[in-house]
Amino acid sequence: MIINSIKNLKLSILVGFVSIALSSCESDIDGIGQQFFEGATPNGTKKSYDIVTYNVSHNDTIRTDNQRLVEATLGAFDESVFGKQKASYITQVRLSSYSPDFGANAKVDSIVLEIKPELVKDSLVTTTDENYKYEGKDAKKVVNTYPISKYGKKKEMTINVDLVNDFLGSASSKIYSNKTVAVGQRLGSKAVAPRVSGITITPKEGGENLYYRDTAIRIPLNDGVDFFQKNIVDKSSASELKDAASFIRYFRGLKISVQDNDGYIMKFAPNDVALKMYYSSKGTTDSTTVHSVYSFDLGSENVHFNQIEYNRPSEFTSAMNSINKTEGDARLYMQGMGGPGVMMVIPKTAIENIRELYNKDKIGILSAKIRLYTDSNVWNNSYTKPQNMLVKYNNSNDFVDDMKVFQNLSNFSLIQGYDLDKNPSYYDINITQTLKNIIEKEAVSKGLELNVGHYLVNSRGVYINQNYNNRAYSPERIVFTGSNTAEANKPKLTIIYTQKK
Repeated sequence: MIINSIKNLKLSILVGFVSIALSSCESDIDGIGQQFFEGATPNGTKKSYDIVTYNVSHNDTIRTDNQRLVEATLGAFDESVFGKQKASYITQVRLSSYSPDFGANAKVDSIVLEIKPELVKDSLVTTTDENYKYEGKDAKKVVNTYPISKYGKKKEMTINVDLVNDFLGSASSKIYSNKTVAVGQRLGSKAVAPRVSGITITPKEGGENLYYRDTAIRIPLNDGVDFFQKNIVDKSSASELKDAASFIRYFRGLKISVQDNDGYIMKFAPNDVALKMYYSSKGTTDSTTVHSVYSFDLGSENVHFNQIEYNRPSEFTSAMNSINKTEGDARLYMQGMGGPGVMMVIPKTAIENIRELYNKDKIGILSAKIRLYTDSNVWNNSYTKPQNMLVKYNNSNDFVDDMKVFQNLSNFSLIQGYDLDKNPSYYDINITQTLKNIIEKEAVSKGLELNVGHYLVNSRGVYINQNYNNRAYSPERIVFTGSNTAEANKPKLTIIYTQKK
């Protein structure tokens, strides 16, 4: 009877006549069980079980190459629980055209690196000057200023740009966040405030832009002018500049880092980083000068990756060195960008008890959720908490059953956070389908690994696979109360079930 009802439910999903709410702030019952017993009135009996939870160390490393970085990170943030996390960005550079012709007597005037950080778009501040003069013309100047979307403190940071001495290889290479590179000459530095501006200048009477500067961090590479003059402009016809393979071995790349050890971490689109060389050359007559801009290619064809460094406090290190997989850990540490995750294990005794209810009392499981509370004794601050998380079975790279069955439903949420602006807050992990398969189909019970991050979708809004996520560039972190404690807020599995009268 139950098996037939499940088949009917899946058919209903396919034809679109059922709405299943797997996360709701209004009710603990998910709604799924209403389909299991046609004509039955659910009792909604609730029962909770202790589970085992322990830390999962990722050894402070994560893959951060082209294949994983939809966004990249830059900055440093230090706090007392997780310690210092510092992200640098390394990228190859290519010419936008090979054997470039810069004209007669070309001279480099300036070099600028541009980074477009993620912005807080709803905090725009606009200033307008209606009486601006641009090259002697009446004009209007509009400056749009946005705060940088950041994780950490509101501090000015100094960004450094250095030459890379090591050959970075192929864009298809797997690169992890603990990879280091040797650097050479410093090309430039700039102190950057946690906000950025864009400028538009138009004729006062209207018309096309007289000047436009994108909303970006602009770092002048003043110490690199001679380098670009001697190694790029003066060698425009040299063999090193004739093709990409030669050039990436000649000009091996850039490392972008912050000088500070505490501030904030920001995100940016790596393929949008721009390197522009402003230069002048002789015109067709000796009396004329032509001013030009040459843009280098820092896009997706280049190797680029995040290097992430850590300096951990002793209490955190001790917790990672003494993980208790039998009884669980007292505190659970979770952090993106290579930091630790959490393993959640449903004890055998709990599974046997639920299976006995299923076999003897013919229950139907309406809802199954694991609830985790933040540990406000340790994590009591205003830092942004994760809005979502990644869930996978232990030693598996497949989606959990709940994602496979319900991911296309608009009201489905695998993770639901509550009171995220308060301490403590809590999260519910929906594992209804996972538990049903364990109990009803005798599927193997596997641990559930939880990590900071969220799954990404393709252009059609479809989830691709377990590894297509943003964990590599999610700076959020959080501490939960673990199972090896006497505290009331320890992790629990709560099921809601009904049985036919």
